[in-house]
Amino acid sequence: MHRWLIYLFIVLALTSCGDTSGKKENKSQQSKAKSEKKQKSVIDQELKKQVDMLKEIQQYEIKQEEKYEKQTKEHYKKLEKESEQKDDESKGKDKEDKGKDKGNKGQNKGNKGQE
Repeated sequence: MHRWLIYLFIVLALTSCGDTSGKKENKSQQSKAKSEKKQKSVIDQELKKQVDMLKEIQQYEIKQEEKYEKQTKEHYKKLEKESEQKDDESKGKDKEDKGKDKGNKGQNKGNKGQE
């Protein structure tokens, strides 16, 4: 009977020691997993910040391109109007010059008749 109690006591001692070592390993694995999750979450947060910054930069570049296009179109329209005005002015001068030339020719003919 004493032997049986001794075996029982040894078995209980061994099983209780085995459980604590398993618990320690389990706790260390859990703590490693938690630290890895924290590291991953920190990395994910930093990556998200960088992605957001990249998106903001792209939006800024798009706005700048649109602004440049608008300015270019306005400048082109302005140059086009100035060109049209110059053409109109030169056509008006040509008409005036032709009108003067016709008037001078008529006067010259009148002068020849008077001589």
